[in-house]
Amino acid sequence: MRDYKNIIKEAELLASSPESVVAYLKERSSQDGDDALEQALLGLNHPLIDLALAQYGRSIDVLKSLFHRRQLALRVAVLANQAVTRWAYNWPVDLFENATGREDKDLIKAYLADASDEELCALFQNPELDDEFICSLLRGNDLWTALGEEKQLFIVYKGLSLNRRMKAPYNDHGQMDGFVEHRYESVFCAAWELAERVPVTGYWANVLNYLFINLIPLSSIEQPLELATRWYPSSDKERRKDAKSKSISVYQGVRRGLARLALAERKTDAKTLLASEDIALRAAVYSCADLTSEQIAQAYNKDGALGFKELLSNKHLWKHADKRRALHEIAWSLSKNDENPFSSLNAPNDYNFQENLLEKEYPDWFRDEEDQLEELVTKEDFEKLTDRTILPNFQYLSSKINILENNLKYIFWFSFAVLLIAIAQYF
Repeated sequence: MRDYKNIIKEAELLASSPESVVAYLKERSSQDGDDALEQALLGLNHPLIDLALAQYGRSIDVLKSLFHRRQLALRVAVLANQAVTRWAYNWPVDLFENATGREDKDLIKAYLADASDEELCALFQNPELDDEFICSLLRGNDLWTALGEEKQLFIVYKGLSLNRRMKAPYNDHGQMDGFVEHRYESVFCAAWELAERVPVTGYWANVLNYLFINLIPLSSIEQPLELATRWYPSSDKERRKDAKSKSISVYQGVRRGLARLALAERKTDAKTLLASEDIALRAAVYSCADLTSEQIAQAYNKDGALGFKELLSNKHLWKHADKRRALHEIAWSLSKNDENPFSSLNAPNDYNFQENLLEKEYPDWFRDEEDQLEELVTKEDFEKLTDRTILPNFQYLSSKINILENNLKYIFWFSFAVLLIAIAQYF
């Protein structure tokens, strides 16, 4: 028996404007569904309501009907639907059934093998996609095999790598369900295990490097560092190119990711990796370990600009003023060592971009910034700025002036420096 409130709501919606129906479906997406209500709305045959049902509906039958109309907008909306995936038992297999009304896995194999890139992105970027579906796929089930390598690469690169659930640790929301937690975390394990299963090629190195950058470091792999030795280019020419790269190559990126996993799982320690001859293993420490100011300086002395780029991405180092200052000093050292005037401020600009980004995201980390004002904005900074022979990118200067909102003396001198440099380029 239906709740009488739902009957009243159905009558109200059938007499409402399409915009009101859309607003209701969107607001109700996190609540219990009502198949009869959604069927009634589907019967209105209104494009706007149909699209809202595809995005926010909970009725499997309604979603099947919309999906099999073969309209791209409706299909991607159904595949990206997060309301239904939160509770559907076997999504997206639920969308496919044979003539007897039973789910048919052969049908979904055929569909995904021919699916457009947009449809694959909609499905595999869905953060509520069923854990068991992802896990079984990544561990090489029949569906994975049927897809072929081109689709496999695309799904991992353009789908799962961009899925925010791959970057989010389990949150029990107060439920304390060990089984649910295990299912959720098994997806991370399966993703890391790709490094064991897929062939060692440049294509897969590129995809795994991208996937491993932000993937939660949680896996049952016993020896991540031993597995990392698998990920070297096959030819001597490629190995030499890999070793001389001025940035982390895709093969090094896979090894860096596995080293980060080893650190997180306590299969090694930062000291061991810092002593490695492989820049990829050292980069894992630079990018995720809580280093001291001295270790930051040592990393720069050993690996230069490449090391600085990895350090810059390490959030641990931005929590404390002394470590931010160490990064700041390296950025300006790189600008002085760069002989190309058009790229000499790349490092300071990268530093300021990251600083501005993290200051918005984690303002508490920067509460001590004003206390460090005299040290952060010094005569040396002024001299570095006036040493430029052409008009530089003033992003660095602008960020300092923003910090100095109430300090007119420093604003005056830095503004004066800008004027001098601007005039100099014309004489």
